[in-house]
Amino acid sequence: MPSQKLVLGMRNSLPVGTTEEEFEKAYQSMYKPFLTLLYNHPGVYMWLYYSGNLLEWLENRHPEFLMLLNDLSKRKQIELLGGVQYEAFLPLVPSQDRLGQIEYLTTFIRKRFGRRPRGGLLPGDVWEPSLASTLKSAGFEYIFLPDSYFAEAGCRGKELYMPAFTEDLGKSIIVYPVSAGLSGRIGNIDTVTFVDELRLIYRNTGSEVICLNLEPQKSLEWYEQFFQEIENRSSEVATFRPVRCTRQFKALNKHYFSSITFQSLMHWLEEGAATDEYEYPDSSVLPSGSYRYFLTRYPEGNALYSKMMYTSLLVNQIKGDRSRKKTAREELWKAQSNEAYWHGADGGIYRRIYRNAAYHSLLEAEKVTKERGIFKPSVFITDFDMDGLQEYLYRGTNINAYLHQKGGTLFELDYFPASWNFGATMSRHNEVYRSGSSTPDAYPRRSFMDRIVKEEQGEDFIDRRPGDDECDLMGLLYSEESIDRERRQVCLGAECRIRQGDSEIPITLKKDFSFRKNTLHVTYKVTNTGDEPFKRFFASEMNFAFSDPENLAISTGENPGDPDDTAVIFMDKGIKSRMSLNSDKTFTWKAVPMVLEYLTLAGMAEEYQQHAVLLQWPLELGPSETWETVVQLKVDKL
Repeated sequence: MPSQKLVLGMRNSLPVGTTEEEFEKAYQSMYKPFLTLLYNHPGVYMWLYYSGNLLEWLENRHPEFLMLLNDLSKRKQIELLGGVQYEAFLPLVPSQDRLGQIEYLTTFIRKRFGRRPRGGLLPGDVWEPSLASTLKSAGFEYIFLPDSYFAEAGCRGKELYMPAFTEDLGKSIIVYPVSAGLSGRIGNIDTVTFVDELRLIYRNTGSEVICLNLEPQKSLEWYEQFFQEIENRSSEVATFRPVRCTRQFKALNKHYFSSITFQSLMHWLEEGAATDEYEYPDSSVLPSGSYRYFLTRYPEGNALYSKMMYTSLLVNQIKGDRSRKKTAREELWKAQSNEAYWHGADGGIYRRIYRNAAYHSLLEAEKVTKERGIFKPSVFITDFDMDGLQEYLYRGTNINAYLHQKGGTLFELDYFPASWNFGATMSRHNEVYRSGSSTPDAYPRRSFMDRIVKEEQGEDFIDRRPGDDECDLMGLLYSEESIDRERRQVCLGAECRIRQGDSEIPITLKKDFSFRKNTLHVTYKVTNTGDEPFKRFFASEMNFAFSDPENLAISTGENPGDPDDTAVIFMDKGIKSRMSLNSDKTFTWKAVPMVLEYLTLAGMAEEYQQHAVLLQWPLELGPSETWETVVQLKVDKL
């Protein structure tokens, strides 16, 4: 009986934003031991993939590892696959960035190892049919996708294991199916039984090829036994690099693969009643769907995606300075690393280190686009988050401040000296694995979220629900009252009604935002347009993502020249910044750190996300009366 062809491979990647300690731990515990093991088994051939940022780190910290990779490549024991430099989901980035990131990693591999990669991997195995032409144009002859794509395409039996052609715009590429079921058994059964199962597939289906994905975190002892078993049974099973395996196929079937995302990713989209002990469901019962749903599931991911797309436009407007454009584009590409946009097995979007790294790179790229002597601070109007509404963007030298019509809120506050977004907050979402101890947030945690309440709020204000307020100001769509680009002012207004007994009192609320070098002023005007007086409290909630509670000192102080005017001051040593909030009317305040739980493959984890801050004023208005106050937010160096 002919030998069974095994195409073995291992994907190695760490997200942009991974700490030095995490890189080193992964190197010592996974990457180095596995490569040493493989080197000692010259009869085992396989492909290896390393993300661009991991290769950069290895080159700087452990060049000896790349020397070993080079030795294995020269003796043709391994084949290095290409891919996307900073692990972006290709369909979610502009076309010029797709090819740019692929070529960036391809160039690194060619220069460092002397061979241009002929095959590649897609980050997160996220696929769309149009990628076939993109990948072919990038020089790839073949890629690997989970076999669930083949099943969705109607493949059965032998076809679930055999590579096939797919095509877009007349450009064809070979797709190898990676058997998710068999790969999942690696490390969980003895190696003799496993190899016997592989042989049984050949006898039952006639498929001479099986592609397996080896996980770097699995038992090294199991891999040792597996490699030994393969070498001992070389007449039955043989390992092949994909470049050699591809040459042996004379005629392959042609299939078109849909963009339905493979099921093991989709369980992160589940919502429902929380349970005390969450178990991962079997992949056969998981829903199919599009990974794009993460952008609506998590507003924080959509905000980052919108910022990335907007920054891409700014970067591509750089003309005549190739060096500046190259620097800005590389920072933009770092921010496209997929882990910051969705949940994922290690927490993904819940990991502040990933989100902050993405925003840091985007702001670094934006700084490069601001040509000295030409850039002028101004207010821009655009549908920033692509929701059909116009947003108001103040782009300044020291700060950015972005306003949304929904709730008339501030949803991004960038501080350029630290390349930090204070608006990179995270809401409590209705995750199925949560214990039920926390209430999901009704709205994204933004700033200048306004409330009118009967009683002064305590620290439990973070658990607010729309029905708790006299009127749901956050649910209102604010209209544009006026805009003055020269004076950098935007005025928004809304109307609502306050419940009082059996009647309702109509009120109007206007918020006049004005922007300066490092300061934002908000003038509130609340007018009673009804016939009855009322007495309530007016509150403005703000959410600021500071670097860490341990780096933060909160105090109160007087504003210069006005002993009656107090300020709340946040001094963040981590990003060397000082933020102050003050008003021309006496107010009370609360500041509550928010720590959120999230699920990882290692179990539940928790992490600080932001401080929720509430400013409150007594509000007493007769018919046709107006209450007014000015809130100043200032950010400067510590």
